[in-house]
Amino acid sequence: VTVLNVCFLGIMVLLLFLGYYFQANIVIVLMGSQLIARLIQLFLTWFLFVKSDKLLVQSSTEQTKSDYWAFFWPVALTSSMFSLSRPILYAFVSRLPDSAIVIASLRLAFDANMIFQNMANQFRHLFITYAKDDLKGVVSFMFKTTWGITISMILMVVTGLLAFLLQDFMSIPKDVTKLACEIFFLLCLIPLIIGYRNYYHGSFLLLKKTKVMGLGGVVRIILTFVSSWLFFELGVLNHWTAATALLLGFLAELFMNIWAFKQFYTKTPNNI
Repeated sequence: VTVLNVCFLGIMVLLLFLGYYFQANIVIVLMGSQLIARLIQLFLTWFLFVKSDKLLVQSSTEQTKSDYWAFFWPVALTSSMFSLSRPILYAFVSRLPDSAIVIASLRLAFDANMIFQNMANQFRHLFITYAKDDLKGVVSFMFKTTWGITISMILMVVTGLLAFLLQDFMSIPKDVTKLACEIFFLLCLIPLIIGYRNYYHGSFLLLKKTKVMGLGGVVRIILTFVSSWLFFELGVLNHWTAATALLLGFLAELFMNIWAFKQFYTKTPNNI
């Protein structure tokens, strides 16, 4: 899977360079490079799967499509709600006098943060794969890895590496880079929140009680919206408070998951 993802990235970057070299239409280059790279990745994935001699041997199951849907929709809703977080922030930030610079810096900081946030999000898969057999080991691994991710993010800011990548490597204007680095420093808290939250997400996935995950995603979006609106109405909305609104949304989701787990799902994976 990792090799296939690296292959996708390499093909996409190559096509971007070719589009830039030949001065092709920017929209076609941006969209076409991703589409072609994804299609090649899909073909390679299918090819390797068919050639594999370790295909899954499935046994009969009593699960129905309604069971699958009941499990699936809250998980899908959680991801969909996250996709709405940034548009909500931009909708309020766009009303500021310097909106273009703030939105650009927010976008850069969020994208840089996603490199680390996506790592923390994989804890859910780790949990449902190994927690039944070694809950203590999984929790210990998640704890250490979460702090490793957080420290790595902090080092990127304090060492100036992030500023170098944005300003010198990507040629981002200095004023946008400065704001992006400040936002990114605040976003260093997100892996800690997500790492803790994903313990509960993993538990709900293992227990097949995913509705709380979907509800938590809705709560996150509501608080992000309310916080952004409140900061705007108070006249204090800027790059710092916009990032704070995102953090408050994640915190609300975390507390929602903790409360629900303690109230309704008292079993632990070791009891299943």
